[in-house]
Amino acid sequence: MLHPTQTPSLPRSPKPRPLLLLMAALGSLGLGSCSQDPPRPSLLVITLDTTRADYLSCYGSKRSRTPVLDGLAQSGVLFENTFSSSAVTPVAHASIFTGQYAPGHGLRVLAGNGGDRLQPSAVTLAELCAESGWDTAAVHSAFPVSRRFGLDQGFSHFDSFEGEARIDETGKTTWDVKNLQRRSDETVNRALAWAQESDGPFMLWVHLWDPHDPTLIPPEQFMAGIPQDVTGAYHPIRLYAREVEYLDQQIGRLLKKLRPMAGEAGLLVALTSDHGEGLDDGMARHGWPAHRMLYTEQIHVPLILAGPGVPKFKRVTQLVRTVDLLPTLSTILGLPTPEGIDGLDLAPLWEGTESAPRPAYADQINGYDGNAAMVRRRPDAAFQFVWVEYPWKLYWRPHQPADSELFNLAADRGEEINLLATRPKIAHRLLSALAQGKPWVTEPYGAPDDVNVEGALGALGYGGGDGDEGSDEDPSYPWVWVGISEALGLPAVDGELTLPVVNKE
Repeated sequence: MLHPTQTPSLPRSPKPRPLLLLMAALGSLGLGSCSQDPPRPSLLVITLDTTRADYLSCYGSKRSRTPVLDGLAQSGVLFENTFSSSAVTPVAHASIFTGQYAPGHGLRVLAGNGGDRLQPSAVTLAELCAESGWDTAAVHSAFPVSRRFGLDQGFSHFDSFEGEARIDETGKTTWDVKNLQRRSDETVNRALAWAQESDGPFMLWVHLWDPHDPTLIPPEQFMAGIPQDVTGAYHPIRLYAREVEYLDQQIGRLLKKLRPMAGEAGLLVALTSDHGEGLDDGMARHGWPAHRMLYTEQIHVPLILAGPGVPKFKRVTQLVRTVDLLPTLSTILGLPTPEGIDGLDLAPLWEGTESAPRPAYADQINGYDGNAAMVRRRPDAAFQFVWVEYPWKLYWRPHQPADSELFNLAADRGEEINLLATRPKIAHRLLSALAQGKPWVTEPYGAPDDVNVEGALGALGYGGGDGDEGSDEDPSYPWVWVGISEALGLPAVDGELTLPVVNKE
């Protein structure tokens, strides 16, 4: 683990325990105690795929109008400075639902046998809710959050895509993108249909995908005025902004229907995103318009909490992490918090009782991801590790240390001024903290045991763009272990921590 928990905890249990389920059921019937327990709130977790915080108007956006999310933020707590732990969908979602960074929960790549599934030993929020008597369900909009990645752990109802392909007479496999994703209106319809049949308090995860893919065009009223090129393709930035507005509308429809269903105990709402997107400003600053990188435009995500147990009209300015969501929701709902997680309860921040900054970690293991063809175009992006101690952010590339970066986020939010060479002591301190966690991956994961996963992800644009296919080459790197000072080009120090770098000789 990279960060010790400070929350009360119980030992992990990878599977729901029948005895606890029975006790919860008896309690809900008034048979488990002498007095009737108070009604428990239902929980709605909304994850927005590929949605940058700065494209929501409650975060100051002038490109998108999001009145529903603005109202949700006004009725609860908005966290201004939230970092995701990864810039690919399954890995980031695993951190949201386990409170662990990727080295802890084990899901680190999209395609690579041994590193592309959530480890069963990781305890999920859905498991905690199920064990305490909540009815659990997930309704999703795309393949990257399917059972294929182990993200169904703890859900009694799991409505998602497992992938469908056509094989022609030559044996060629073709993936129809329509069978791998759906628009938010259909997802919301399915979520509401499940909720109407649910008894008692529920925990519902709704995943909305639209901003990820330009083929999911919003209804006509959202498309007016968006320019098109000679091929008929819509302007990508204007389309992205309208897709965000469409998400906002569908979330409004979801909340309007679910709140009465939750009953007098109310509905606790948690909304966040898995990662952002480079877009035009990311391309201009860092040469990359998509995700799989760890700059601010890719990992600064929205986080809003509202409902029972959450104060109104609060904004938290301190740096927080998506791994903080699980312990926060667990505390509000009275659930046990697993031991050894990286997340911390967010309540002390909105209560003003915590002032110490929280470090943040993120990684991107593209070099051992069988689907990450982008590394042929961006070899500097093969392995990326980020450690943040605000305002300082270290962006470490162990295979290309000379391309690593150090930013002062308070003075340089766009991460354009690399201070690695001029602030070596700060870089040494952050790299030492990173190395202490030992998050490195120095051996290939191998080919996925279901090779079709690469085709499905490629159809959704995860291969690296521009029609890139995955490589059949063995992705090997000649790792060697060196001291931190040596890795930074400083005089070596005896006894200091070591870390892997690529020996290019």
